[in-house]
Amino acid sequence: MNKVDKNISLTDVKYYKKFNFTPGDLQIFNQLANIGAARNYLTSFDYSRLNPQTLRSLNVVRNKLEKTDIEVFSLLVNLEDLEIEGNKFYGSLESLKNCTKLESLIIHCTDINRGIEYLPNSLIFLKT
Repeated sequence: MNKVDKNISLTDVKYYKKFNFTPGDLQIFNQLANIGAARNYLTSFDYSRLNPQTLRSLNVVRNKLEKTDIEVFSLLVNLEDLEIEGNKFYGSLESLKNCTKLESLIIHCTDINRGIEYLPNSLIFLKT
């Protein structure tokens, strides 16, 4: 198997109307530690392809993602940084209570407005 760069950034790839991955390319998603896909025109994201054991950082700030319950992040227990600002996320922060390594959470300009008392003690930075 080829060595995979565990850091991929798709930040500001706004000039592409369509960005295609082949099925083989998508297999790398389960090996990634950091995903940066901020400020694009992404309308959907397949969170089920993310590996809870390897993923440490996810940044999908300021996209056009469809309405999504933040429960999709509940199994990402090794997540240290989650940035979902400016998208249509909703739900309770209770979904993140088992993300005990989470240090930074940016949920500004989302519809998430409850469950702050459930956030893990590891949290250092919160932007609401």
